[in-house]
Order: sequence, then C-alpha cells, then structure tokens
Amino acid sequence: IQNILLTCFVRGVARTFGGNETGIAVDIETHGRHLFAQELDLNRAVGWFTALSPWILDVQEHEPLKVSAERIHHCLVDLLHKGVEHGARRYLVRTSGESSPTPALCFNYLGIFTLDPDPRLAWSWSDVYPGIARAPSSHRLYQLKFTGRVVNGQMAIDLSYSTHQHARSSIEQLLTSMAQDLSDALAEVDPILAAIPPRRHFAEVSSTGLLTYMPAALRQDPPKSVVSRPQVALLTGATGYI
Repeated sequence: IQNILLTCFVRGVARTFGGNETGIAVDIETHGRHLFAQELDLNRAVGWFTALSPWILDVQEHEPLKVSAERIHHCLVDLLHKGVEHGARRYLVRTSGESSPTPALCFNYLGIFTLDPDPRLAWSWSDVYPGIARAPSSHRLYQLKFTGRVVNGQMAIDLSYSTHQHARSSIEQLLTSMAQDLSDALAEVDPILAAIPPRRHFAEVSSTGLLTYMPAALRQDPPKSVVSRPQVALLTGATGYI
C-alpha cells in the first residue's frame, strides 16, 4: 500500500506542477521505532518517534502505474532501518559541509487501523474540526505533505498545503490525478469498489494529518428539508380571509 500511495503522490505532483530531469525530491516519514538491534529496549521511552529520510524519485511520463510502483519499490529496498539510520548519521556525525536543503514534499503512510467493531457504535469519518493542531506562528516545513492511512477498510488521505503557495484548483487537479491512479490500481482487484467516487473535504486550517471519527450516537447530521405543497391555502388579513 505504501509504495502505491507514494507512486500516486509523486506522479500526481509531476502531472500537476511538472517534474525535472533529476526526479522529484521527497521526505519519507516513518514512525521511527525500528530497532538497530533486538537488545535495544524502547519500552521506557516517552514521546513520538519519527524518522525522516530524503529521496529523489524518478517519474517517467506516460509510464504505467505498476511499472512506476515497482521501480520505486526497488529503490526503497535500500532504506536502512526505515530511515532511522539516516537520521542518526545526520545528527550524530558532525560534518563541516553545508546541509542539504529540505525537500518540498513529505510523504507519510501511517498504516492500517481498526476501530471497535461493535455495530452499535457505527464509526464513521467526521468532518467536525478537531481543533488547532499547529500553532499559527509556526513555520511550514513542506509545501505539500501527504498523510495516508487505512481505517476500518477505508483509505483516508490528508493533503496539507499552503493557500499562499498553491491555488485550490491546483490541489483539486492533484487530487484528481491521485484518485485516478488509485482507482486504476483498485480496478485490477475489485472493479466494484473502484467505481465508488471518493469523498473530499477542504478545511481552511491544518489538522496536520489528524482525522477524527465518531460513533453514530454522537453524530448530529442536519435534518433534511421537507417541501410540502398544500392543496388548500387559507389567506388571512386584517379585513377577512379567502
């Protein structure tokens, strides 16, 4: 799943904003709890672990999705300890040279999650804003950040971007490109699911990849409007009625 999502992301970026001869630079983020050795115990460590490693991925125009995904997969085979080793070498080994620039893109696949299967809860994605997740004064690290996960068998993707750098129309084009590639990949496995159109929700503030879910008992959907046309109408006024 990770390789397919990453391929769809970089292909969409190339189609929407154009690529270059050297490929597309992207930071690949992982959870960072991969161990160098089995005797290393992290049970008493507190905090959120994150590993980042920069990559330059080649995107060929008009190339089939499967071919692109296979090439990216073979490229990421060399990702030692899921990027943890890169961070250790970068920050623990001192070098006199200048540091390389941070890529404009970031990709993070969180994995597969399962909510409580109790049918009485009937979990579903909520479009209710969960609250600010990043201070307004903080600096944006990436122009585009892709965060994906599978929750209860449904793919959920969060794409964070700056409205000062990208127009909504460009982001719509990028989402359409990714959705088409994902639909083509899914069609080979389940054509019926591939025909289901994805839901989109735009928010003016960043949730930094945080998506919320709520049970049916807490969901308060707006009531549906009812339009009725009476067969007889009574008009009243100050002088009488009709």
